[in-house]
Amino acid sequence: MKLVNLRCPNCNGELKINPEKKTVICGYCHTEFKVDDEIKRIEINKTIHHVYTDNAKIKEIEMKEEKEKQNAKHEHIGTIILIAMIIALFAFYVIFFSNLERKSNIQEKELQQIVEEVKYEVSQGNFEEAYLKAKNIKYTADWSTEIEEKWEEIRKEMIDYVIREEKKATGKSDHKSERGLFDSVF
Repeated sequence: MKLVNLRCPNCNGELKINPEKKTVICGYCHTEFKVDDEIKRIEINKTIHHVYTDNAKIKEIEMKEEKEKQNAKHEHIGTIILIAMIIALFAFYVIFFSNLERKSNIQEKELQQIVEEVKYEVSQGNFEEAYLKAKNIKYTADWSTEIEEKWEEIRKEMIDYVIREEKKATGKSDHKSERGLFDSVF
């Protein structure tokens, strides 16, 4: 326990405290004062005094708090970057696949135009030209294997159409079907 000399605020005389009494009377000017044992307060103040007057401890606490703030800030920035990357990836995905789909749609229109040209050439009796155009019906847009298979089947049908129509018109055809024996039976 730390002993403290107390002085009277009126005359600056030394006060003598009797621990068993709740009041003190100045021996010089006879002013009476209440005595507070302050045991709890002293303990609290002692702890606070220790924490707040230890500069090294204050610096350590401040640095720890700053580091925690920086970590929280970095976590926040990391989360923002992750969200931005996910959004960018999603946008790339949407743009990439919508671009593929758009190219696929454009190519399907072009292939449909070739089908119409094959039919027109057959109607004009230009079987060689119709056959060459029918052979060029090939889907290459890589959007869907189903679409690729569909156009493969249309190509074979158009070649067979040219051969059939040529045989009707001339009695023969030098062109070959692209269907194998298995395809023509089933």
